[in-house]
Amino acid sequence: MNSLEQAEDLKAFERRLTEYIHCLQPATGRWRMLLIVVSVCTATGAWNWLIDPETQKSFHVCLEFNIGNPKRSPTGHCAEASLYQMQYRIS
Repeated sequence: MNSLEQAEDLKAFERRLTEYIHCLQPATGRWRMLLIVVSVCTATGAWNWLIDPETQKSFHVCLEFNIGNPKRSPTGHCAEASLYQMQYRIS
């Protein structure tokens, strides 16, 4: 195979690759749009969850429970803090 045939093969390969990529572009655009929408929804939900006063309150109770309770379980889950909060009516 001489260099002229190699150059023609390379050009043919480049054309086929370009056509293939061009055919994928609409699907790629839809996936990008879906990714953007899901990312925005996730960020909005996370922001609303973080600024919610109830979430902040339960986080602080959880933090106090885990730090101030030396007999906490090895898991140290916040669910225990929520039960503790409900049991002793801590707000």
